[in-house]
Amino acid sequence: MFERILELFRGPAPEPIEELTANDSQSSSELAGLAKQWEVVVGVQKHFNDLEWRIRSLALTALTAIVGFAVGTSVANKFIAVGTFKFGYSAFLGLLGAAIWTAFFMSDYKWYHPMLGGAGLAANALETKLGPRLGLDPGEMLSHQIYTASKKSAWRKAHETHSSQKLRVFYLVGYLILAALIVWNLLDLNLPPQATP
Repeated sequence: MFERILELFRGPAPEPIEELTANDSQSSSELAGLAKQWEVVVGVQKHFNDLEWRIRSLALTALTAIVGFAVGTSVANKFIAVGTFKFGYSAFLGLLGAAIWTAFFMSDYKWYHPMLGGAGLAANALETKLGPRLGLDPGEMLSHQIYTASKKSAWRKAHETHSSQKLRVFYLVGYLILAALIVWNLLDLNLPPQATP
């Protein structure tokens, strides 16, 4: 599909050079240059988007493994006692998970996400120049459409949710899972056992 969109933006084959006036030749080569720049920028967007999804995939794998190990150590009832208070190994795994989750968040949100945003802004700027020359409204072009569609909220129809907000929600869910794991472990080990009838 991406190749088909590029074909639409490339348009028909240019006229032979000898039939073009100097002004038409300059205009045609400028248009081809803009189209090539747009193609490169969209490729950069795809690259950073792919990197971000790989990071999130690894983050979810790490989160799943840590929660699994933590539940396993909790079931095994392994803990460290400080006075009468018990810290389970799973609580330490939860803290370790939070540190790892933070590393994924920082690389995704603070490192690659701004680069993806910059590539999107560059594509939008090129589409603003390129669209009218192709007889298209820039708002109908790929990057503008992606930006418009990505702002739609999954929860509230009239509310806009930008990609950076969605990204923070994604990582917040991981932090909540880890916090619940730590609290569950501490409560499980430190609440007095219930008397069985």
